[in-house]
Amino acid sequence: MTIFKKCTIAFFAMTTLSCSVKVSELSGLEQGKVKDCPLDVYHDANNIKRKYEVICLVDSKTSYSLYQSHTGSEAIKMAGFKACKYGADGMIVISSGKTKFNFWGTRGVAKLKAIKYLE
Repeated sequence: MTIFKKCTIAFFAMTTLSCSVKVSELSGLEQGKVKDCPLDVYHDANNIKRKYEVICLVDSKTSYSLYQSHTGSEAIKMAGFKACKYGADGMIVISSGKTKFNFWGTRGVAKLKAIKYLE
């Protein structure tokens, strides 16, 4: 294999690395919702006026792809897809931002609590 082919394959792999969203289940799950369900997003739990329970913890990271936004808000958006799958009504942002990835650039990251309203 020529050096050109190796470099082309390496470039393709670096520009299409996938994102990751990990979920830690905390309570029994109800039936999930559609992937893009509307979710309430809170940056401060004190702003929630309804009773709720935390159903799972979500750790979200964007890809290193050239074709995806590398922001904390993009990581929150991606986390919402998983939260919907687990039946969440909203999410509490624990932290969000960017991380540095060697010479390549940045990656959006977010840690959240998915919540289910009790009323």
